[in-house]
Amino acid sequence: IDSKGTKTGTLVITKAPLYVTPDDKSKFVGQDNPPLTLSYTGLVNAESASVVTKAPVLKTTATKTSVGGVYAITASGGVVSPNYAFIYQQGALVVDSFAASYEALLTDSSGRLNGKLAIIVAAGNTSFTGKLYCIDEKAALSLNGPLVTNPGTESATGGSRVTSGGIPYDISITLQIDGSLTASITRSGAAYASGTGRRLLTLG
Repeated sequence: IDSKGTKTGTLVITKAPLYVTPDDKSKFVGQDNPPLTLSYTGLVNAESASVVTKAPVLKTTATKTSVGGVYAITASGGVVSPNYAFIYQQGALVVDSFAASYEALLTDSSGRLNGKLAIIVAAGNTSFTGKLYCIDEKAALSLNGPLVTNPGTESATGGSRVTSGGIPYDISITLQIDGSLTASITRSGAAYASGTGRRLLTLG
């Protein structure tokens, strides 16, 4: 304090927080990652994103071959006006997958129950295996085939042929991302059975 009773202090001007938020994204297993984007929140005095002179870098651990699940999108680095300080948030990349076990009861054209289809979609989302149980066979028929996903319709289709005693069975399946299964089977080229089913709940 000087002789006039005044006191010298320090004025601290805190930087405005500028939140960097990666935008949430989604894709199907086997697809390339979508472009990662972000948004800024916290600009003051009608300023625009031009205060960012170098954008932060966005990264995710998800790859083209990652299995279904939720993967973090993180932000780091970048350069902003001295009036701001970056606050990094986290986004999510959801990798949708059909990988699971499914079952469908099958009926003939008259509505009579005549079998069951049980399939398992592999983690890679590109193939399936399964068993066809039907009243005309003493044992379950093993099957396998490719699976093709359609991101536009959020569905996947597959087919398999298995022969028993010289009789061919052709199995066609359609899966929806909501867990539903539709199946149709021909026997020696003629309509044999069809049905709908669901993804099985996995406990654990």
